[in-house]
Amino acid sequence: MNGEKLLRKIGEIDDADILHSETMEKQKPSARRKLALWLAPVAACLCVIIGITVFFKSAGPVNTPDTHVISIVYYLNGDLYERIAGVEAVEITKEKGLATEPSAEMIGKYIGEAETVIDHEKVKVAVYDYRPLNGTSVVLGKFEGDYFYLLYCNPVEGGIDIDALLEKYGMASANDISKIEVGDRVITDSAEIAKFIDRFKTLSTEEYNELLFSGLTEEEQAELMKKLADSSADIIISGEGSDTLELVYYPAYGIAHAANTNYLLIPEN
Repeated sequence: MNGEKLLRKIGEIDDADILHSETMEKQKPSARRKLALWLAPVAACLCVIIGITVFFKSAGPVNTPDTHVISIVYYLNGDLYERIAGVEAVEITKEKGLATEPSAEMIGKYIGEAETVIDHEKVKVAVYDYRPLNGTSVVLGKFEGDYFYLLYCNPVEGGIDIDALLEKYGMASANDISKIEVGDRVITDSAEIAKFIDRFKTLSTEEYNELLFSGLTEEEQAELMKKLADSSADIIISGEGSDTLELVYYPAYGIAHAANTNYLLIPEN
């Protein structure tokens, strides 16, 4: 298994020795996506912590993927990347069309060093471009001779505008996008794709709160958050040779969310 030495090291850590970490029941990916928008202010506070997060489903050794999901968050050049293991790692690898294990021919140019904190010590890994995909949403970490996937999460501070986010996913311009799916709607015309991307406006936390929660009581805010979670859809943006970018979309408010950033979709003329 790639990164096996690193995972063994993590398995030796006691709960009290894990810096900046949480232990909680792992949610299904779809449930986490539905919660993403209204948990954004909390996530913004937590994401600045460089550390490791371990999610336990049940007791057992660290190398039993049917009982554990392990998530290690790395800091790389102002961004957070996630290294995962266990059942969810297999699922995400399949979803993204990645090889089960990286091979030598997939390793591209050296990008830099990523770091995390394990057992009160900084751990650094070399990071390389993942050649099969454009962009840097998927990169390869190297630890003691083993390679493993690192998946882009979000910037450490603030949000990221849609153009910069798309570039990370290998779509530097609208011409690199082959298809946008919004619910049942599929956009493939290049001019329409460009118009759709131009509709994205990055919202600050203040703008987001004003748009959704201004004048509402705590009870009304809780009810609104429930409605949002129940009415979410997906915006899926894909390009040839690029990673697929998925945003959670709330049509009633014209708001989309990805990479710890909220976007307002300005209405079409």
